[in-house]
Amino acid sequence: MNVAYLSCHSTLEFDELKLLTELGHNVISYGAYSSPTAEGILRPSIPNLYENPELAGAVLQSSKDDLHPLLIEWADVIIVMHITQWIEHNWEKIKHKRVVWRSIGQSIEDIEAKLKPYRNEGLQVVRYSPAESRIRGYIGADATIRFYKDKNEFTGWYGGKEQVITIAQHMCHEGRKRELNWDVFKAVTKDLPTKLFGVGNDCAGELWGGQLTYEQMKDELKANRVYFYTGTMPASYTLSFIEAMMTGIPIVAIGRGLAYDGFYKQDTYEVDGIIRHTKEGFIADSVEKLHEYCKLLLTDHKLAQRISINARKRAVELFSKEAVAKGWRRFL
Repeated sequence: MNVAYLSCHSTLEFDELKLLTELGHNVISYGAYSSPTAEGILRPSIPNLYENPELAGAVLQSSKDDLHPLLIEWADVIIVMHITQWIEHNWEKIKHKRVVWRSIGQSIEDIEAKLKPYRNEGLQVVRYSPAESRIRGYIGADATIRFYKDKNEFTGWYGGKEQVITIAQHMCHEGRKRELNWDVFKAVTKDLPTKLFGVGNDCAGELWGGQLTYEQMKDELKANRVYFYTGTMPASYTLSFIEAMMTGIPIVAIGRGLAYDGFYKQDTYEVDGIIRHTKEGFIADSVEKLHEYCKLLLTDHKLAQRISINARKRAVELFSKEAVAKGWRRFL
């Protein structure tokens, strides 16, 4: 099948293009991965990505707001990641094709409302979490296909470094503090050995561990004892969460009480259902309790090992490459 893929998130784009390519589809991307040698900000190239010089040129000559006629003619299916205006601006040109809106956990009532007219005219919807059905004005789904991680790549946790880590982008910047619970992060990790990794966190001072390459990120997930997950409003879960869980690093995560504030008035957070408290990790809405659980895992390696085994088993069940590949195969 020929797939035109419109991306707004290069890390997810890497995962999904890689999988769709492995499933045998020809994929042309309007995004970071416009060619087999292209690289995302945080991920390597995809060597086996479909290559067509004429279509690649068409992509370069156009934009996601105004798709090139050659690409539209070529495509059997057009997958649009999250951004509604790419559907709005192109709809009259593409509505005769199979058009799919792919959710990434950032939908709110306003986005559902924008998509509703196109849904009524045949737009298909692929959700990334069943919890999105709780969004006000929910317009339904044709499939729910989670994000994934390769269990053979994200593995090997040993936790020899007695430290709490979090991996996030721009967590301490003004525009992201609220969404990523920066104040909660600081309060929970106070007086604990902690590092915050990721792009744009130099504002965290001594807490910042730097920007990691893809391989360094996997190494840090293996080596450190505890992962503190602060959520990202309004997401049900994130790629960083499943990377940590699949690797097996024990997770301490916020509950629903801290997952939203007065702006994001919806109940789509799913982590407190994915992680069963005390079995696959620890969940709490109290800063004191979250601090206590992080400290407990830092001092009790046997407990951390038990949590790790359970968490990885759960991650493979929900987020494995094999499980997600079946979902895409059925849907496409």
